[in-house]
Amino acid sequence: MRSGLLPGALVLAALGTACSSSSSSVAPSDTAQVAVADASARLEGGWVLTEFQPAAPLEPMLASWLASQMNQLRVTFHAGAMHIEGVGVSVDRN
Repeated sequence: MRSGLLPGALVLAALGTACSSSSSSVAPSDTAQVAVADASARLEGGWVLTEFQPAAPLEPMLASWLASQMNQLRVTFHAGAMHIEGVGVSVDRN
């Protein structure tokens, strides 16, 4: 199980798809598909939320909920699907 900044990983994956280099012989749509596949491969596996630093202060209830999820919230990416499991949270997205 990997641990780290889950939101940071998602942002980096998004940036990675936006910043990937392209070859002149590859169509832009093909380049985008390759970038998405590369990002999916990098995210594949399990992740644990270990820290989060919001850009703006969170409202007290959200901050409290987020604190309860630290080192508990687990996100698994597999074959284009995402499963989230944490304290009082269970989500599947295909």
